[in-house]
Amino acid sequence: MESTTVRISRRGHRSLCQLSDETGVSMQDLLDQAIEHLRRKHFLQKANEAYRQLKSDSSAWQLELAEREDWNI
Repeated sequence: MESTTVRISRRGHRSLCQLSDETGVSMQDLLDQAIEHLRRKHFLQKANEAYRQLKSDSSAWQLELAEREDWNI
């Protein structure tokens, strides 16, 4: 696995060390998990916003619902 250096605050490092000690999960793995969690959260927030915008346009929303019906076989 490729590795790189990232600077974090002392407070963040203390929290990361404590969490690693408590869970037995390496700091690198904890960071990977946290990044993946935030990536997924951001993706879902963007998807929710896109659907909110789609629903605000009633004709576009009706087309979306019709397309969903076409997929329900």
